[in-house]
Amino acid sequence: MKILISGASGLIGRALQKHLTQCGHTTVALSRDPERSTDIHWNPSLGKLDETKLEGFHAIVHLAGEPIAGRWTKYKKQKIRESRIQSTELLTAAIANLHSPPAVFVSSSAIGFYGDCGETICDESSPVGRGFFPSLCQEWEEITKSVDDKTRVVHARTGIVLSPNGGALATLALPLKLGIAGRIGSGTQWWSWISIQDEVRAIHHLLETNTLY
Repeated sequence: MKILISGASGLIGRALQKHLTQCGHTTVALSRDPERSTDIHWNPSLGKLDETKLEGFHAIVHLAGEPIAGRWTKYKKQKIRESRIQSTELLTAAIANLHSPPAVFVSSSAIGFYGDCGETICDESSPVGRGFFPSLCQEWEEITKSVDDKTRVVHARTGIVLSPNGGALATLALPLKLGIAGRIGSGTQWWSWISIQDEVRAIHHLLETNTLY
């Protein structure tokens, strides 16, 4: 398959590109850097994307978005929301105009869709939660309905991805290495995590399994 990936420079994107390439697929990145000649340039905040360059891809994996780590100030939450909404709107609008749309569009989402469920086990049938991030996830996913008749759309509701190369694990490991780590929060909260290896294999499975939506 020829696969287009947004957010390819991120933790998941880098690992996914490497995995898919090793499996014999061709990957191309959507990049904000116009100097990267091997990539397709876009700028979601300005609504810039040459739709004609998306012709011929068998699949699109959309991972782009402002990192959620950090203090959620009003400005930070605005960046988190806008980066996801603007990029998804731009991509879905492009897919809708393609003569040969991709067979599958895997659009990232998050387990934040369910909110704080306490001891409740959630699955795809569980309702959306309350608060900033559940509302954002719902809005984010709703955008892709505009191309449901064009391509198979899958929302990857990802949890905390653990990798020795960055992300949450690197942040948690530093105070441990310094001998100053303590209990996080109450120490009784649930952390739904997935290894980077399983994450990229899961996305690969979503790309190749036509019965998954």
